[in-house]
Amino acid sequence: PAEGRERPPTDFGTRVARGIADALGLESFCDEEIEKAFDAIDADRSGVIDEGEARALLEKVYVAAYGRQIETQRNKFFGGFVGENGMTKERLTSKLAVLQRELRADDDDDDDASTEFDPLVAKSLATVLGLRAFDRSEIDRAFAAIDADGNGFVDEAEAQALLESVYLATWGRRIEEHRRRFCAPAGPAGMTHGDLA
Repeated sequence: PAEGRERPPTDFGTRVARGIADALGLESFCDEEIEKAFDAIDADRSGVIDEGEARALLEKVYVAAYGRQIETQRNKFFGGFVGENGMTKERLTSKLAVLQRELRADDDDDDDASTEFDPLVAKSLATVLGLRAFDRSEIDRAFAAIDADGNGFVDEAEAQALLESVYLATWGRRIEEHRRRFCAPAGPAGMTHGDLA
C-alpha cells in the first residue's frame, strides 16, 4: 500500500489471502478469473464448493504460505540425510531424543533451554507421530509411519510429507476457521459460483 495508507482488513490475514489469490490465479479478480477459480475449487464439478473442497484449497494454501518454515524445520530435523538413502532409524531415534528433551523443557517452562525445534511444531510432531513416552515401540511405529516405502530409511520426500502433515495439524484449527469464513456466505448447502464472486 501507499505510504500512510493501511491495508484493508481481510477475513484471512494478508498472507493467507495472498496465498488463496495466488493458488487460484486471481490477479484482477475479473469474472473470467473468478469462474476459473470456482472450477479449480469445485473438484467434483457439482456446481457447489463443499466444505471438503474448501478445506483442500486452504490446506494447499497453508502448505504453500508456510513452505519456507516447513523447509527450515525439515533441514533442522532431517538435516542428517547421509548418502543417497536418507536417515536411518538410529539417527531418527537420536533426533527424537532431542525432541523429547525439548518438550520436557517446554513443559518445565525452561526459557534458557536451547531449542532445535519450534515449540509448536515440536508438539505437533510428537502428536502426529503418536509419541508420548518416546519408548522403543512408539519410535518403531513412528519410523514405520514415516518410512512410507519401507526401505529402512527416511528420505527427503518422506520427511517433506511428514512435515507438511505436521504443519497441517499445527495450523488445523486456523484452517478450519478460515474454511468456515470462506464458506460462510454459502450456508449449509455449499458455495455456488455467485457466492464466490
